[in-house]
Amino acid sequence: MFPTGHGADVKCVDWHPTKGLVVSGSKDSQQPIKFWDPKTGQSLATLHAHKNTVMEVKLNLNGNWLLTASRDHLCKLFDIRNLKEELQVFRGHKKEATAVAWHPVHEGLFASGGSDGSLLFWHVGVEKEVGGMEMAHEGMIWSLAWHPLGHILCSGSNDHTSKFWTRNRPGDKMRDRYNLNLLPGMSEDGVEYDDLEPNSLAVIPGMGIPEQLKLAMEQEQMGKDESNEIEMTIPGLDWGMEEVMQKDQKKVPQKKVPYAKPIPAQFQQAWMQNKVPIPAPNEVLNDRKEDIKLEEKKKTQAEIEQEMATLQYTNPQLLEVCDTLLGDSR
Repeated sequence: MFPTGHGADVKCVDWHPTKGLVVSGSKDSQQPIKFWDPKTGQSLATLHAHKNTVMEVKLNLNGNWLLTASRDHLCKLFDIRNLKEELQVFRGHKKEATAVAWHPVHEGLFASGGSDGSLLFWHVGVEKEVGGMEMAHEGMIWSLAWHPLGHILCSGSNDHTSKFWTRNRPGDKMRDRYNLNLLPGMSEDGVEYDDLEPNSLAVIPGMGIPEQLKLAMEQEQMGKDESNEIEMTIPGLDWGMEEVMQKDQKKVPQKKVPYAKPIPAQFQQAWMQNKVPIPAPNEVLNDRKEDIKLEEKKKTQAEIEQEMATLQYTNPQLLEVCDTLLGDSR
């Protein structure tokens, strides 16, 4: 276990590729970078390289170069054999430099990531960046790692994504080919990568899926496409998701029925005692018939009175005869 050395958070550490040496970077502005002996746990040296938090330290495979990235927007290169001054300062990030990674094959090539999502490529001895993208990610780039063969760079970001970047062919633009990002990528013939035939792209050993598995997946997909074409749609049952959502929105929200309190036992008993008896069906029919007869009689009398009133003007003699007959009947 190392004794306390830094006065603030330790942000990063890295091993020497061949020797028992560990480098650590810290938030401590007084002791930003320290070298440690892992056997004894003693601090060997302190490097006052940056005025702000050191986010990343990386030792080159040659065992001599130390690369640092800091929140002061700078990446610096040191030779551990002479720590009195830096070999080179790389100025290109508009905001904090948060990650760096040495290329595993090309000794002087490395990549750096920034808090604004920018991804830059540098070469030792060259003052400006040799390539890069300002919006490789939508958030801070936390980590960078090269494939051991050096043909793919992986970047991890605060935007919840990991992207894989490949080396360009002559005339190509930078693109996240394996993650299919929105950056345009054109081949040297002016053809989109997605428009090229599968067999025309170079195959990298160890990448992709076996040819037999690929053929099996294509056959399975063809079978699914054919089955989808054969399917028949039933009228009224082939609604789309948008139609279903619109129908649900038009529904009137149902009101909740309030909880009904139980009826007291005393009230139920009094109700049963004073309950009006229900007449039998036959009695109801008889009463209904009598009501109909009375209505017919009423209608007949009204008609007679109307006719007699008419006879008073049309045939007074006949009216006298009718009165005589009605008087006799009474």
